[in-house]
Amino acid sequence: MTRILLAPLAAACLAGAAGCVNLTEVPITGITSAYYKTPQGFEAAVNAMYTPLRTHWALERGATMTVFGTDEFQKGADGSYKFFNDYTAQLTGDVDMIQNFWRDFYLGVNTTNTVIDAATTADIPDALRTLRTGEARFLRALYYFTLVRTFGDIPLNLKPTAGVVTATTREPVAKVYDAIIADLLAAETALPDKAAQYGRADKPAAQHLLAEVYLTRAAPGDMALAAAKALAVVTNPRFKLLKNYKDNYDINNEVNTETIWAIQNTTDPLTNGEANGYGNKLHLYFGYPYDLEPGMVRDIANDRPFRRFRPTVWLLNLWDRSIDGRYDAIFKVVWYANNAASIPKDANGTPKFTVGDTAVYFPGREYTAAEKAATRYKVYNPSEYGDAIFPVLNKFLDPTRTSTNQESGQRDLALMRLDNTYLMLAEALMRDGKPDEALQYVNAIRTRAAKPGMEAAMMVTAADLNIDFILDERSRELAGEDLCRRMAGLPETTTHGTTLYCHASPLSDMDGFYAEAHESDVERLMGVEAERVVFGHTHLQFARTGPGGIELVNPGSVGIPLDGDRRAAYAVLLDDGSIELRRAEYDWQASADAVREKIGELPAKRIEQARFDVS
Repeated sequence: MTRILLAPLAAACLAGAAGCVNLTEVPITGITSAYYKTPQGFEAAVNAMYTPLRTHWALERGATMTVFGTDEFQKGADGSYKFFNDYTAQLTGDVDMIQNFWRDFYLGVNTTNTVIDAATTADIPDALRTLRTGEARFLRALYYFTLVRTFGDIPLNLKPTAGVVTATTREPVAKVYDAIIADLLAAETALPDKAAQYGRADKPAAQHLLAEVYLTRAAPGDMALAAAKALAVVTNPRFKLLKNYKDNYDINNEVNTETIWAIQNTTDPLTNGEANGYGNKLHLYFGYPYDLEPGMVRDIANDRPFRRFRPTVWLLNLWDRSIDGRYDAIFKVVWYANNAASIPKDANGTPKFTVGDTAVYFPGREYTAAEKAATRYKVYNPSEYGDAIFPVLNKFLDPTRTSTNQESGQRDLALMRLDNTYLMLAEALMRDGKPDEALQYVNAIRTRAAKPGMEAAMMVTAADLNIDFILDERSRELAGEDLCRRMAGLPETTTHGTTLYCHASPLSDMDGFYAEAHESDVERLMGVEAERVVFGHTHLQFARTGPGGIELVNPGSVGIPLDGDRRAAYAVLLDDGSIELRRAEYDWQASADAVREKIGELPAKRIEQARFDVS
């Protein structure tokens, strides 16, 4: 129920002082819970539960929370929120992006709860009741899955909120996963094999998400369950890998046999939600300033070049470009002149090239001085890449916008795609001890990506398969898009025997333990049954006993210890079960020099000074 306190009414109360004390809230919209039981109100609620999907993944918020500071991408030259990349003390739950993410997805949860509750008595046909309840349970599972992967223990609300809630309880991750899986199994049963309206949830979407949930939870037996759900999608005759990998990113080919489920956007500014900042904006954030180069001017085809996310050296070197066509497919490395007025001239005053000729080229290898001199256009060698100069991920470019400065794009965001399902199936089988069965699904992806005549060279053997290879293959196939699902989905804690392992503390990925006993210990160990907790985050080596006799161990940091001691810090688990803290000398200066060259000055100084706050 919507309640609004009007400002003039508040002012009148203040003017009357104690004489005006009636604080009764009066609903003024005319919408009550009964409205959602009417056919029109019920469908309005159903449509509304899809809205939060467009507040996150395809916007700067979703990318910032999952792309910064990963193996694939690091901070570029412009933009804010760089502490997501640097993991500084600014990265807390008070950041507006994190707060808005929490708010929007719990709004989505509450809307799905409203639909599920209203469906029991709504004036609608039974078939529609079953269908819409299935959609609601699918979306509720997706919202909770995204929340639990991000925050760990979270409130679990399965009924619509009535009135103001001022207190809540965080439920254990295991309980949240049980609710997610129950929702998805129910959705799988209720939903059709193909939704009547493209973009609505259907059975294959539920199966794909179930596979990912099982993979992420990774409880005993989950790998076999994940494989079964992924296999149901892979063998569904509706779906087939596209012949050409690059066609997945053709904006005129969004409805295809490889897309399982996508978040919808349109060219209509009204329905695309541009007034609310919606629309796919990922086209903005992976660019370099081509419009500052000779012979170039900003245009729609080359997009608006924000330099938010710069590909790492690791990512750019991940493909064997002699046999694998995916780097060439997804990175823009050539810009063609579009501005005659700024084309450079030779000594005779003759333009070096004309409109339509190459103006800028990233060859992906080091050109010699002689090779550079022989070209008419600008060449950037890998050694010249920096925070603003780098090849551009082209997956999200949107040439359909109506102006060069338009931010909201109409590209759909394929949240579930068949190549991802193939790789999840391979991972589940491999982790379930069946690498021979997993092999065919990996090779299907790799041979599809092969350059002409290189299919055999792209094939691997079962002996090649391990978790590192699978994750690398995911980056080769899904660079820039997979992070939203899998990197953010790594579990925050894991327990082996009587030891719990986490990044900062069982409570939070960012709130760590102090070297000395602290009053916050009790909160950060709430609900922990393990005898020992091993963590990092602060890069400070120590071991002590916490509340309840729980042993707290921070092994420190091998690469960037921050206690003033440059030696590598680590811990060893001895045969008797005890922990021994150790330090080791290493060539920290060589490490700092390499980091300075490949990443930047700040982390290099931290290695050299073994301090967080460096001069």
